[in-house]
Amino acid sequence: MLTCKIGEGVAQDIAEAVTWYRRAAEQGCAAAQSNPGSMYENGESVSQDYTEAVKWYRLSAEQGCALGQRNLGVMYANGWGVSQEYVKAF
Repeated sequence: MLTCKIGEGVAQDIAEAVTWYRRAAEQGCAAAQSNPGSMYENGESVSQDYTEAVKWYRLSAEQGCALGQRNLGVMYANGWGVSQEYVKAF
């Protein structure tokens, strides 16, 4: 199994990573849609924006991606970008 670390083989550039994650996400790649969500949630190389994070997590979750579903649940549990709803989080 081939695995890569962030910045492996190239200079680490989070802003460039955001660009590529977004390109894949905008083409409907469910796994990639969680990446910009995480970056918006954490304010990593973009302004922290929970609403934008929820948007990307929801797109991923609706396609059946477990990571997107988990991350969306966390947002509901904490009330970040959405109203806090434990039932939806669960």
